[in-house]
Amino acid sequence: MAARYMPFPHDVQRNHSLDRSVGRRSLRLPHQKNIRCMSIAAINANKTRIVVLSGSLNNPSRTRVLLETIAQRIAPKLRAEVTVIDIAELAPVLGSAVAFDRLPPAVVEAQRQLASADLLILGSPVYKASYSGLFKHFLDLLEPSRLRGKVGILAATGGSDRHALVLEHQFRPLLSFFEINTVPAGVYLCDAEFDGYRLRDEAGAGSRRIDLAIEQALKLLPVPKALALAA
Repeated sequence: MAARYMPFPHDVQRNHSLDRSVGRRSLRLPHQKNIRCMSIAAINANKTRIVVLSGSLNNPSRTRVLLETIAQRIAPKLRAEVTVIDIAELAPVLGSAVAFDRLPPAVVEAQRQLASADLLILGSPVYKASYSGLFKHFLDLLEPSRLRGKVGILAATGGSDRHALVLEHQFRPLLSFFEINTVPAGVYLCDAEFDGYRLRDEAGAGSRRIDLAIEQALKLLPVPKALALAA
C-alpha cells in the first residue's frame, strides 16, 4: 500500500463519511480545504506502462514469446501494466493503410497504446537482414514526436547467429529517429535457443542478456510515482 502523508492527530479532524461520487475519504484540516486521499483510480493512473510491439506475422511466434518474457521479468520490478501490440493481429487492416487521416480504428488504438508507454519493448523476426515490412509500416504511420524520450528495449529473433548485428544496423537507427532512449544491450536469440515456443535454457546466455537489458532499462526509467509514494 502506498504511504500517505498524515497530519498529527491534534491537527486533523477526520470526516469518516464516504464521498460516494468518487469513492474516497476526506481529511479536514483546520483553516484548510479538504485534502482527499489518493484513490485507487489515481494510483492506477500513475502506474508504469509497458507496451510490447511484436513485428512477427506468425501466430504463435518465437518473437512474441521473447518479448513477453522480457515484459514478464521487468513488470514486477515496476508494478507495471503490460499491453501487447501484435502486428500479426493488425496485418489484415494495416497493409492497406496508406493515409494518416484515414487509419483503421484498430491501428489508431494501437498507436495510442504505444504513445502511452513509459517503457517500450520492440522486436521482430529477421527477414532478409532487417525487421518485417509491416513492423516498419506501422511505425511509418506514427507521428515521430509521440515516442520522443521513451525508454526502449530492442529484441529480435533469427534463424542463425549471422543476423545478430541486425539490432545495431537496423533497429537502433530506426528508433533513434523516433528519439527513443534504447538500452545498450539488445537481445537477439536464434531458433536454436528455443524449444518450440519457449526459451530452451532459462539460465543460458540469452536469458542473461535479457536480465542485462532489464537492468539497464531500470536505470533509465524514472522512479514510478506509486513506488515513490511508498518509499
